Amino acid sequence: MNIRRQKGFAYAIGAILFVLSMTGCAGQQPVRNGTIESPPTASEQPISDLPATKTLPVELEGMTALAPAKLVESELGYALYIMDHFEFTPEEPGRDIIFHQQFPDYFARIEPLPGDADMEHLRTHAEQMLEAVGSPVTALQGDEITDPAIRANAEFVLHAEHAEGSVDLLVMKIGDRVYRFMLNIPDGEAAEGITPRFYAMIDSIVDQ
Repeated sequence: MNIRRQKGFAYAIGAILFVLSMTGCAGQQPVRNGTIESPPTASEQPISDLPATKTLPVELEGMTALAPAKLVESELGYALYIMDHFEFTPEEPGRDIIFHQQFPDYFARIEPLPGDADMEHLRTHAEQMLEAVGSPVTALQGDEITDPAIRANAEFVLHAEHAEGSVDLLVMKIGDRVYRFMLNIPDGEAAEGITPRFYAMIDSIVDQ
């Protein structure tokens, strides 16, 4: 699948994707044993017991809306709920992607990593990747993170802006694994509605 990108994003995003492709291999086939203890962002149900559809809470301009979503299971050993007007697909070995069908420049990459991944290393690496996008790289905290579940459960959320938009990199522990997410958000009116929906879908991940 090819995703159209604005010319201003091509170099910066390409640099990030190259670095990710060189560093994420260790997380592609983790071995998970024992009982899964999911954080509040993930259901404790086995994937086979999850409902086929559900409504997801979305934080929009200080209010919570409910959006219908359908269950999708990844070949990488997790499931999540995908809202209308979004598409979920494998993108690279060890990574999946969600993109908006009408505005495919808006996308979120999902990468499961081993549960013992070094958080300090992941953060340092994320900062280095975002330096390719823009300056300065900022760590979002508190109310700067609009989604309450992400705010409560993310190990860190890093943000970089440039002339064409912004990129967020965040890391969360879900179940027995660590997940790394990259959100590509071009400037535009659509960002206000699409970005919080990405976060809501991330919140729905169940690791098995």
